[in-house]
Amino acid sequence: MPERKRKHWRELCTAVSNERDSKKLSLLVQELIVALDERERNSSASAIPQNDDQKAAVPSS
Repeated sequence: MPERKRKHWRELCTAVSNERDSKKLSLLVQELIVALDERERNSSASAIPQNDDQKAAVPSS
């Protein structure tokens, strides 16, 4: 798939709610799912707690 600017998930929601063509709707829904997955990955990446192995690698004071 060629690289193109990704739409914001809210724009995609609006487009999905207004689309009447079933083929276009399906493509928009797929794009929305990808956008939401990326958003979730980006927001949860910094919130992932360290497991015990990672904590053990950090020297204690």
